[in-house]
Amino acid sequence: MTTLLDGGMGQELINRGAPRSAELWSAWAMIEDPGLVTAVHLDYVEAGAAVITTNSYSTFADRLAPHGLGDHAEKLTRLAGHLAREVANSADRDVRVAGCLPPLRHSYNPVSYTHLRAHETREDRGWPVVGGKKRGGGGGGGGG
Repeated sequence: MTTLLDGGMGQELINRGAPRSAELWSAWAMIEDPGLVTAVHLDYVEAGAAVITTNSYSTFADRLAPHGLGDHAEKLTRLAGHLAREVANSADRDVRVAGCLPPLRHSYNPVSYTHLRAHETREDRGWPVVGGKKRGGGGGGGGG
């Protein structure tokens, strides 16, 4: 059985005209244009996604606090869940909602990873051994 997931929310928001905000990233849409988030969810469901992901990647207090919005974290995270659940419930088939969590440390900031990489070994990353050598796995978290 194959399960089709939705695509990237942040890049799709940018494709649809949301400003590329390094500070707030996709939280901008939760604050300024939640209808845009709903439209993206609806289009992913229409395209066949069986799972849609909440737009909560950057709705956490540590990400929002430097911009004076730390006290909005719970409200924005709940709104992200509500928007996704509303779209899933309106579908003419079963659509599941998955929560989206940010990385524990930084995001897409090579400067911040320099210090982390200096103290991290390949074994710390838990990479599988293939052919006697450690192999890095794709996707996020600082690469390698």
